[in-house]
Amino acid sequence: MIEVEEESRTKLKQLLIDRLNGNDQDAYLAPIETRDFKVVFGIITYKDKRRRSKNLPLFSRINLMKVMRQLDLVKTPSAFAFIEDRSPKKGGHPKYQPIMVEVCLGDAGRTEVRPAAGQRLDGYINKSFRGCPKPIRESPIGTRFKLAVKMSDKGELSSHHSWPFERLN
Repeated sequence: MIEVEEESRTKLKQLLIDRLNGNDQDAYLAPIETRDFKVVFGIITYKDKRRRSKNLPLFSRINLMKVMRQLDLVKTPSAFAFIEDRSPKKGGHPKYQPIMVEVCLGDAGRTEVRPAAGQRLDGYINKSFRGCPKPIRESPIGTRFKLAVKMSDKGELSSHHSWPFERLN
């Protein structure tokens, strides 16, 4: 638009003038007149810059490529650059508490997984919980594991088939 429409250039120049607060306008307006500018997409990330566009999710890469091609069609140079994210690191996903569990024979004669005794979870010893990985559920009775679990707001323990576990015996 800036390349082909005078009205777009005029609007852009006015935006710059409004934001420059009396600073040197010529240095900012001259590139618009001479069409000596480039669109740079700044991508803020903590990932390795050498991986370039592989740092972006697939559809973000596709969209970026599409927009850069459109800019190229209207003879507007473009580039992208990674900017190091210096903001404080986020906590990420909560780390679930690893506990020791044991494969037991339940009241109905079925295999259950329950917290092992001696872990300050005595109120849960007789309760099985959902979501244990299949290798744990199919282990012989008496087998112990260290398993990542979470406690719900209702005080129920659960795990997930993809969470880490370690066989202890």
